Amino acid sequence: APARLYFPEPPTPVEPATDAGPAVTVAEARAQVATALAGVPWRDRFPVTLAAARFRHDPQAVVDAAGDAFALTADTNLILLLALTGGHPHDVFGELEAGRFRPLTLALDGKTVAL
Repeated sequence: APARLYFPEPPTPVEPATDAGPAVTVAEARAQVATALAGVPWRDRFPVTLAAARFRHDPQAVVDAAGDAFALTADTNLILLLALTGGHPHDVFGELEAGRFRPLTLALDGKTVAL
């Protein structure tokens, strides 16, 4: 296969992230996505940590303390999320894709739970 990229110097690896970044509201997440799209318009997924988010059943969504919400992706296991959180607010890390939120990890009692 032809080479597509040439590094004059070998790339220096970076340290792995130790956290998922600061937790934000839905409005702040929307602003972050708008800024990211302005710089790289072909991106289709955006990492975000939502602060004190609750999961709602009808319609299926993640809701912040202000009542703003993102619809959940179709592959979200909402029953598991509701069972883990008991309907209480928790920080949740996930991806925004096409305006929908895909939960990936949840902060529960000082622990990170992979979903």
